[in-house]
Amino acid sequence: MKLRCIALTTGLLVALSMPATASLSLEDESQRLLMATETAVAEGRWGVAMDYMNRLLRKEQVTLPPDFYFLRGRIMEEAGQPREARQAYGRYVSSAGREGDMYQTALRRITVIEEQERQRGDKSEQFGREPRGGNGEAMAVTLEAAGADEVAQLKALYLTDDPVEALIEHANSLLGLHAWEGPSRVVVRQPDRGLHYRLRLDDTSLQLRTREVDDSGNARVSVTRLNVFGINPRVGTECYREESACWIADPRDGSRWLKLAENRAAATETARVISLLLREIQKNR
Repeated sequence: MKLRCIALTTGLLVALSMPATASLSLEDESQRLLMATETAVAEGRWGVAMDYMNRLLRKEQVTLPPDFYFLRGRIMEEAGQPREARQAYGRYVSSAGREGDMYQTALRRITVIEEQERQRGDKSEQFGREPRGGNGEAMAVTLEAAGADEVAQLKALYLTDDPVEALIEHANSLLGLHAWEGPSRVVVRQPDRGLHYRLRLDDTSLQLRTREVDDSGNARVSVTRLNVFGINPRVGTECYREESACWIADPRDGSRWLKLAENRAAATETARVISLLLREIQKNR
């Protein structure tokens, strides 16, 4: 697989924190991490690959190339996360198009995962299913019980002993994977445009960093905080076809909060993980 070069979005470059790579620009360091991820995947060193991938995801001013999502699909599939793997392969297909080096392979992997889920009796929604209704359907409650096995898997996946940290990493990964980058009907979409979110824990508050990039490439960053105590951790979603978007509801009042790409299954999964995160913070902080 020929790796595409990583591009930077408009914004100030941040200083690199790794001493060994302090002389590299953000773009070069990101390209190095992408190459290291590909090498680790090819050699079957999945823990190392996950580490490189997570470090790359934390570089907020980097526009990830389609190849990244194929590698993510491989890693998530190996880590026993079929939904995330299927969504990552789908993101590769939509980003790379039929000219992508791994286009057919990604489609085959989506089919394999679908067949495996069918054999296990998984009744989750098919990948990429179009939302029904045109004016926004009723808010859907998405919280599911988080078993110890699921949290343990995420802790192993993100190389941490802290369940809250693992859930934050996973939520940020899904928010990045399903970012709203403009109407889905636009022939040529620009992955460095749109709305990009990142969560972090700030004492007892959940901090949300929003980076909005307009069509000219100008970025505007805002930071808001959500006090997680005293709120219902159940988070809902709704999708609007005319907006080519799905929304995750604000757990405080049910209003629109996070705008994602138009994919009901992906929005529901992202909301579910955020619900688990809120509940975990309430329980352990």
